[in-house]
Amino acid sequence: MTTHIFVGGSPYLGSDSVFGVKESLIADFAVVDDGDMAAEHGMPVPVRHAHVELRLRSAR
Repeated sequence: MTTHIFVGGSPYLGSDSVFGVKESLIADFAVVDDGDMAAEHGMPVPVRHAHVELRLRSAR
């Protein structure tokens, strides 16, 4: 199961101490000036937002 998504463009991607950074776990977090979205999550405007799709596969 994925427990961490890395921020694309982060200067720390190459220095991960457990070598867990994989291309499939890097996401671009867009800056969004959406007051409603920010309020929904109790955050100030602007917020950063990423769409991440996680798929579970059956063990069968």
